[in-house]
Amino acid sequence: MQDLIITSRQNGRIVELCKLADKKYREELRMFRFDGGKLLSEALDKGVRIIRVFACRNRETEEKYGKILSRVREETGAEILWVAPELFERISEEKAPDGLMTVAEYLDNFFSSAIIKEDGNLQNLLEKCPEDAPVLLLEDIQDPQNFGALLRSACAFGAGAVICTEKSADIHHPKTLRASMGAAFRVPVYAAEDLAPVVSSLRSAGRRVFAAALGERAYTLGELEIRPGDCLVIGNEGHGLSRAVMDASTGCIRIPMQPGTESLNAAVAGGILLWSFRRTGPEQ
Repeated sequence: MQDLIITSRQNGRIVELCKLADKKYREELRMFRFDGGKLLSEALDKGVRIIRVFACRNRETEEKYGKILSRVREETGAEILWVAPELFERISEEKAPDGLMTVAEYLDNFFSSAIIKEDGNLQNLLEKCPEDAPVLLLEDIQDPQNFGALLRSACAFGAGAVICTEKSADIHHPKTLRASMGAAFRVPVYAAEDLAPVVSSLRSAGRRVFAAALGERAYTLGELEIRPGDCLVIGNEGHGLSRAVMDASTGCIRIPMQPGTESLNAAVAGGILLWSFRRTGPEQ
């Protein structure tokens, strides 16, 4: 255990950590931060490259996370820095910090994700994705918590990949990571300049793609026979899906609700639909 305890907000490592709350700085350094022991354990399990861990210097943290900190030392060689409790609370993104904060390399270094600009990129992606696993497509999902929750559902219900527009929320945003509960480290996430050509390419590859929206070709969930490998598109929280994506899709799919009910939150709707799409496939 190190004797040095960081007490100053002006410490260089602390300054850098706090700057990682800014996407521009994350992009510049190709690093991101996240809070909590659970996420750190998930990141270690999935081979995310850990750079350093900040640990709150108190007995509770030492007892609760002694084993995981030993694992960090043995498996990654990452720097472990002890922080005074009062400073730790000031710099944490959590309302109730649990004692650990981590800085890691960008996930694209891990997933080797590439912007999908042509069919060749998509073909390479599909070769890695089981034929009976759905692909979740997200058009301009801008709320990090919705984005993270959708990643969590995609992972839970066996999606082979998630393809989002470049205008979607940042996967490295602390709120995205927190809402994903580690799914951001488990499900491959790719970005596309435009989803409509991706939808068309998926259909050319023999997949059906359904847009979560009302439309002329709208099916009601429960009445549509869902097949293994069917794909789902979820749209922006305020504006829904673009006409181009809806036109490129096999059809639209709606969740039946009581009359007068407002539309569901994007993450809630995505979870319900993903469960329905996944349950027709083989058990995992």
